[in-house]
Amino acid sequence: MTNEQASFEDILDLCIERLRNGESKESILSSYPEYMNQLEAHLHLSESYDKFTRVEPDKSAIHKTIFAMGAASSEKRTRRSFLLRLQPSLAWAASLILVFIFAGYSAVSFADNSMPGDFLYPLKLATEKIRLVLTSTPEGEIELRITLSEKRLREVVALARKGNIDSMIINAMLSETKIALESLEQLPASRKEIVKTKLGYFSGYQSNILTNLLNVVPEDDGEVLSGAIKTCSERFLECCRIDRVQNNHNEETQENENTTNHTICPFVKTR
Repeated sequence: MTNEQASFEDILDLCIERLRNGESKESILSSYPEYMNQLEAHLHLSESYDKFTRVEPDKSAIHKTIFAMGAASSEKRTRRSFLLRLQPSLAWAASLILVFIFAGYSAVSFADNSMPGDFLYPLKLATEKIRLVLTSTPEGEIELRITLSEKRLREVVALARKGNIDSMIINAMLSETKIALESLEQLPASRKEIVKTKLGYFSGYQSNILTNLLNVVPEDDGEVLSGAIKTCSERFLECCRIDRVQNNHNEETQENENTTNHTICPFVKTR
């Protein structure tokens, strides 16, 4: 994780804390104008999570969890508490894992297919947050963010078919891809261009899907969609432009090598 990403995570933790203390979202966003778009989407999702009704725990799951925690405690009495060693955002995610164990696997599974406005949608968002926290490699995180961005795209399409456009969902979709693009610098050179090309074509795919929605949404929502389409198109062109430049460079290098070989050995006959 880069220093910039770490800084954003810290800012997000502070903003969520301020939001839960009753401060208005507008006041919070005005404190960090450089992160306004990203923070607005995440704070919207945080509000949705806070509205989630607590699920009645499964007693058998509770017993199994308590037994497992007791066994782990007896084996590692001298180690510090796992939650105490985590950053605030990680501790929050780890706590949610226990909630999900209590709720049962089926609830999480059903939540994955939920849409904005559904009862289980906040659980879906919380599960995604945990998956991000538990992802251990930069490329794995990028792949997961592509998956999450595609999920937001599907939600945008589902809402659009009902005549609704949620700018928060669109911003969350764009934010996931943006973070994935920024994370490319963490990849080795052998993987960077491959993953970058994938992100480019994915952005082009998003642009095409959103363009098709222009005909089915109210005119008032067209501006929001057009802005997202422009962003996706620019990302597609940027990734593909760099890809083409790299290919052209390789072709020129190969051509120069061939020319050099003929210059050095002009009398060598080819078979």
